[in-house]
Amino acid sequence: MCETDLAYGCGCLSSARCVPPRNAAPRGRRRGFELTLEKSKDGTIGGRVSVTGEPTYKATFKALSFDGKKMSAKYDFPPDEGGEVLLEASFDGNTAKGTWSLREKANSNEVATGGWTVTRK
Repeated sequence: MCETDLAYGCGCLSSARCVPPRNAAPRGRRRGFELTLEKSKDGTIGGRVSVTGEPTYKATFKALSFDGKKMSAKYDFPPDEGGEVLLEASFDGNTAKGTWSLREKANSNEVATGGWTVTRK
């Protein structure tokens, strides 16, 4: 599973709950989501996301871990420096499905949540 440049794309990011005034997608809105995992020469794995829609942004993981076919990741939310996104995922063949949670960095209050699915390119 951990090959150089594993790109998952053609996915959807949807929000299940959104509390204003954060810059997250309103309830039920779908956005494009691309997940890229990369293995460096020293063997460490890093990753990044590219999200299209409103807001559109790219972010690099500041934390990434795997437990078998399960992944956990965290990145800063570019549209609002006070937020961070936590991703949880399960991989099955060429598909990954998971959840996301936008939280305030200051107090870990959850602002928005949702699900996502991507298929390996």
